[in-house]
Amino acid sequence: MRLTTLELPAKGEQNFIVKIKPSLNASDGIYPVLVGAVSGDDRSVSHRLEVTVNKGLENSQILSLYPSYSEVTLNPGSSTEISVSLRNGGDEALSDVQLEIQEVSGISTQIRSFGTIEKLEAGESRNIPVEITARADAGSGIKEIFMRAKSGDIQGEEKTIKVNVEKSGSSGIAGIGMVVIAIVALVFIIRKFGRR
Repeated sequence: MRLTTLELPAKGEQNFIVKIKPSLNASDGIYPVLVGAVSGDDRSVSHRLEVTVNKGLENSQILSLYPSYSEVTLNPGSSTEISVSLRNGGDEALSDVQLEIQEVSGISTQIRSFGTIEKLEAGESRNIPVEITARADAGSGIKEIFMRAKSGDIQGEEKTIKVNVEKSGSSGIAGIGMVVIAIVALVFIIRKFGRR
């Protein structure tokens, strides 16, 4: 609770910003908050506010991440680098902030910087480069990479990057070309040596 004293002229008005910060161990629910003003001659006025505490919602909004791309296309064996921005939307610094990436079959990811951000100030953003590789044996199709930011008990909202694995068209043309060459060679051998 903080008390503020000021002089207010007749018919004057003053706007206040009321900042409410629930304790870290507060349970989810609706809490009443009474805001009041008292004059020097003991006249008073008050107003009741309600504050809704939803830990899951607040935590996901405190720490957020924004990938530079929501979808990438790769050939088997190729890779690309994207940037993932981590942002502290809270009003306090966060420590030991980590980017967690869930492994998916046929795709490998590598964080191209230190794994943990020691301190992320309130309102600060930090970019982390991430290399995404489609393994040589990856099958065609769309695969999803799930990632989220974490700092202690605070977990950000999960984000998804779609990886579209497409086998190169040139390899298919090369395969057809080899089959055609083999057939032509076989026909040539049969014509030359088959009529003796």
